[in-house]
Amino acid sequence: MDEVDYIRKIGLGESQKVYKACAVSFDGQGQPAAFSIYDTNRKPSVYWWNDMLELVAKRDDEENTKTAITEVVRVLNSIKKTAPVDYTLLRNAAVTAFKQTGVMKFDDFVTRTFQNYVPQEPSLVTKWNGVVDRLRALPSKGRFDGQFDLVSSAVPFKRQTIKLSTQISLNYDENIPNLSDKIWSTTTPDGRNVVVVDAPDASDKFAHKPW
Repeated sequence: MDEVDYIRKIGLGESQKVYKACAVSFDGQGQPAAFSIYDTNRKPSVYWWNDMLELVAKRDDEENTKTAITEVVRVLNSIKKTAPVDYTLLRNAAVTAFKQTGVMKFDDFVTRTFQNYVPQEPSLVTKWNGVVDRLRALPSKGRFDGQFDLVSSAVPFKRQTIKLSTQISLNYDENIPNLSDKIWSTTTPDGRNVVVVDAPDASDKFAHKPW
């Protein structure tokens, strides 16, 4: 239904609103320099940006995936020394999210993964909103898009190695759901600080000691 004369037209969907737009930025000489494409579809229609506007995508989904998760981990590195537990849990949660398939809506990802997170390190609580703001602002820096299809194979983080002592290191995949239910730390009745790994398949390979 045309918004001007209210006459029904053939060619546009009637079940949902169709909206496509193109914002153009010009350089100092008045020449088009960059184009931003908008579409109500999950992915911008190829005929819209490629066939009609004859544009070339600046970044593909693989580059978006790799750059976005790299930038997220870079921000998290700022809390690595002061809040190591929070860093480990949040890094794993972020990598896990990027290892999925489907659409990455970055702002929703930040809200879901970081905004409602309660830091375990007390000194991080008052600073946490600032960290979340830095994460949410990442797409505005122009290095990756705010929405794209995830390419799990493009995530550069595969395995994490934690040095437990001079003789032992712990190695695990960086996409474990609910990591704190699989690996955690505790204190034994005799006062020793230990790392516990929920590993029933390997429990018969080490000496058993009652708690």
